[in-house]
Amino acid sequence: KEDRSAECARLTVPRDWSQPDGATIDLAVARHRATGKKIGSLLLNPGGPGGSGVDFLLAGVIDEQLAVRFDLVSWDPRGVGKSAPLACRSTVRPFLALDPDPDDAAEQTAIDDAAKAVADQCGELDGDTLAHLGTDDVARDLEALRIALDDPQLSYMGFSYGTFIGTRYAALFPTHIRAMV
Repeated sequence: KEDRSAECARLTVPRDWSQPDGATIDLAVARHRATGKKIGSLLLNPGGPGGSGVDFLLAGVIDEQLAVRFDLVSWDPRGVGKSAPLACRSTVRPFLALDPDPDDAAEQTAIDDAAKAVADQCGELDGDTLAHLGTDDVARDLEALRIALDDPQLSYMGFSYGTFIGTRYAALFPTHIRAMV
């Protein structure tokens, strides 16, 4: 693969899209410029939820043929990586270490208690942000990225949960799509 450096930036968006003049958050964004005659930007989301788009782009996993004609662009969705990261992380690792498919009442109680600990800590530390981490918020952020890139229509490739971001974007902005995978 060709060694290309990424351009990194921040895009400021409303924390609450229903209050565009209210509090804001910054989204971490990365871009690899097209290596040939550019036809636009291709925005990428690796899914997760919770996957860092910046790390995904920097890992260079996208086919280089796409990089000839497109600027490859990705971002850390709100609450992920360097985009308004949540402070309530210390209870997550113990929760994730538990059996996600409990076999008995004791295992179910353990996972329920750990989930409550995550919810309680997040509510305490990140309560103002939690209500604005939904897929529709991320889809609106995707539209803000398209506008900031000055692309007339969106070209988008989403993986895993990223496909749902694309679905919500299509529902919210159906006339703004050039191509979506």
